[in-house]
Amino acid sequence: MTTPRAGAAPTGRAECSSPPEALRGSCRPITEVGEPVLHRRCANVEESAERRTTVLAEREARARSLRT
Repeated sequence: MTTPRAGAAPTGRAECSSPPEALRGSCRPITEVGEPVLHRRCANVEESAERRTTVLAEREARARSLRT
């Protein structure tokens, strides 16, 4: 699968500004009908970051409850 380049016509998918940035997760979404749509690779990076944040918050809460 090729990554669309910045400036390409909207195709219903978001585009990353460049493949190296996509790999780092800094994706520039295209907004269609007012809704941002992320490139699949960028969405996966965001999803894993959210999951990591949730896991860390759960660990902190568990540690706090064990201390009290």
